[in-house]
Parts: sequence; structure tokens; C-alpha cells
Amino acid sequence: MGIVTENTNRVQNGGFEESDFENQNIDPFWTSEGGVVIGRNGPQLLGQQNANLLIDASISQELLPLDPGKIYEFRFAVSASGAIPATGTIDIAIDGVPVQSFQAGNLVSINAYVMYAFTFEALDANPTLTITNNSNHSISIDEVSVFRK
Repeated sequence: MGIVTENTNRVQNGGFEESDFENQNIDPFWTSEGGVVIGRNGPQLLGQQNANLLIDASISQELLPLDPGKIYEFRFAVSASGAIPATGTIDIAIDGVPVQSFQAGNLVSINAYVMYAFTFEALDANPTLTITNNSNHSISIDEVSVFRK
């Protein structure tokens, strides 16, 4: 990775374009727990692939260096699979600490993405980001980013 500037996305492979569709491997940069597959069917917002997290699945990644004390914005797009309404949450943690929960009930239709975002203060220079699907549906995610505000 080159020089990290204020305008650098601290998430690598945030559109899952580098992930291996043929072998269903979310690498590089991401690790997963539970059922995670790389999708090409249905809408994608960035490129040709997205990540599909089954119920109770999660993905994690160590972010590129942050400046402790500075404010960053996390953003990602999410859609539900299966019949609506969805219940439960999509949870975001940094270094294992829950920082935000998004209500799956806000996903209004199948394959229609909702963009979620929040700001946070960096406490560590090299934190790990985790996205967990605690809803009652599989979800598709795309365009994951963390930028300095």
C-alpha cells in the first residue's frame, strides 16, 4: 500500500472486487466467520461483486492506519435477501467494541440498497472493523469505506 493520506479509504477491497468469486474466498484483506459468499447476481453498486453475509455471519478487516483523536466516517451499502420485512440488526464493531447498530427493518425491498453511515473518533492507529449480520435475512453489502472527515 502506498502513502495513506486524508483522502485514502482505510478499507481495502471495500467493493469486494479483489475477492475470489470462483473459490468463494473473501480475501484479500477481509476475514470471515459463518457463512459469507461473494455475489455477482443481483445489483452491485461498485463493480461486479458484493459480499453476502448469511444470518449470524461477520466479516473483519484491520483498517489502514488512522490518526488517533481524528474523526472518521464509516459508510456501507446493504440490502436484504428474501421476503421483507427484515428484523434484527446489522452491527458494526471497532476492535471488538460495538459502535453502531442499524435496524434491518429499514431495508425496504429486496435488492434495493440502503447506505448507512456514522462518524467515530479514532482511538487506535490500527483498529479492526467488524460487520455482523444479526438480522433474520441474508444481506448483501458493498461500497464499504472509512474516510477521515
